[in-house]
Amino acid sequence: MVGYPQIVKGNPDIYYNSICFIGRDGKLIETYSKHFLYTTDEIWANEGPEFKVINVDSLGKVGFGICMDLNPYQFKAPFDAYEFANFHLQQKVKILLYNNYNNMGNILVVVCNRTGIEDSTTFAGSSSILSISPSTSSIHLLGSLGKRQESVMIIDVPIDDVDGVDGVDTNDLISLTSHYSPALTLISRTTSFYR
Repeated sequence: MVGYPQIVKGNPDIYYNSICFIGRDGKLIETYSKHFLYTTDEIWANEGPEFKVINVDSLGKVGFGICMDLNPYQFKAPFDAYEFANFHLQQKVKILLYNNYNNMGNILVVVCNRTGIEDSTTFAGSSSILSISPSTSSIHLLGSLGKRQESVMIIDVPIDDVDGVDGVDTNDLISLTSHYSPALTLISRTTSFYR
């Protein structure tokens, strides 16, 4: 998968923020144009027509997304609408290819997964906390719970790992932690629910 500014053949005045999905043989399988534009995209790119899912031999249904697609449309749609996620759930996507540009420094990801069994559904558990460093293209697992483990996991992360995030005041983050430790405490709780 490669991200690029797409120029429409036959109409050099139309541009899209796109990704191309290339097969093992080096041939183009699909091009996806970003559907929800960020403000900096709106200056030069057109909005892609829709979210997209395709069937790929040996992979099943594959969905695509680029950066702002994950957010509410123009930040005006309700934050609980989850347009991108709901579309891909309804399409029963097996693989989601998502291209993202990040100029924010390290990204901290907290995944809280349910565990246990309800009716005939078994939940995966395995809650995890990760640190993603785009500058070094590395992912570090900071902590993880077992697939059947019910627990509260607490991980302390240096404030430097979240410094420089646009729109986030690190003073607010520090107020969540001890006044004596320059760290942010991330909590992931895994529980099972029974009726």
